[in-house]
Amino acid sequence: MLDYITSFVDRNGYEPSYQQIAQRLGVSSKGGIQRHIVALENQGLLARRRTNGSFGIEIPSKSMSSDLVCSIELIEVDGNGSFLVVERSPMPIPRFMLGEIPAGEVFAYKVVDDSMIEQQICEDDIVVLEKRNYARRGQTVVVETADGKTRLGMFHNIGTEVELRCANPDFDAATFPADEVTVLGVMRGLLRPAASHSH
Repeated sequence: MLDYITSFVDRNGYEPSYQQIAQRLGVSSKGGIQRHIVALENQGLLARRRTNGSFGIEIPSKSMSSDLVCSIELIEVDGNGSFLVVERSPMPIPRFMLGEIPAGEVFAYKVVDDSMIEQQICEDDIVVLEKRNYARRGQTVVVETADGKTRLGMFHNIGTEVELRCANPDFDAATFPADEVTVLGVMRGLLRPAASHSH
């Protein structure tokens, strides 16, 4: 619906009526259209205005939208955590998730298993991390190890070694010499695809 409204405005210089939207989307009920409009308004993606007794639609400027959403780098790896098949692509996230941290100092990591499930982190979730090369004991981090793989876990520095602990009794902790572990980021938030998990 938002795509249609935006392209209509770009072509015509004014917003479509509810009736035009309903016809375009094959919806018979104007009430159904209104519910979608209200949902988009609640997300800050458009606004309704009343003019001469009738409602109109207003799309915020692109600069307004960019104040609400920012784009960060998304890292995806295969089930082995191999960096060789890493895909890096921009991913839009709500700016409020970053707090005071600039978008350039944050990245996202797609979770490949349920090893952190007791921390409410599930397979296919997106973990939002602040880029850092150090971590405190117990913080959830993404690290790169000397074998070129990335791993998600709870950071524990034990003497000359680093232990990456899981939050699932079915997964074992992994221990590495400290000089073979590079912290990539510390967890700051979590995004979950809709209806992808029952737990």
